[in-house]
Amino acid sequence: NLLTAPFGGFTCNLAAISAGICMGEEADPDQKKRYLASTSAGVFYILAGLFSTSLVALFVAMPKELTQMLAGFALLGIIQRSLYLAMDEEKTREGALITLLITASGITFIGINAPVWGLLAGYITNRYFNPTT
Repeated sequence: NLLTAPFGGFTCNLAAISAGICMGEEADPDQKKRYLASTSAGVFYILAGLFSTSLVALFVAMPKELTQMLAGFALLGIIQRSLYLAMDEEKTREGALITLLITASGITFIGINAPVWGLLAGYITNRYFNPTT
């Protein structure tokens, strides 16, 4: 993590993601009580580490669709918040929507995948609708 963080690789550590969630207002509006969410996440990580072999066997035994559905439910709050923030500012709404739609489409053109095309199209859209920003 230490080596990849300066290059945007900080997301390879799941503890960093959950720590960010635990420190948000969703955990507790009172900042002084948010430590409970972080402590609970730490205990969960210890338990998950102790029973990791069983957990992996459980997920391998489940149908792929069920695992994908559970992952989708786990990310639902993050997706909702991200969409809200992306669509909140009127000036950049079109670019954010174009980025999302093209990225989610899964297209590949000349060997370049959808996320790159989505970012490029969103940038161009933002420049077109907001030439001065």
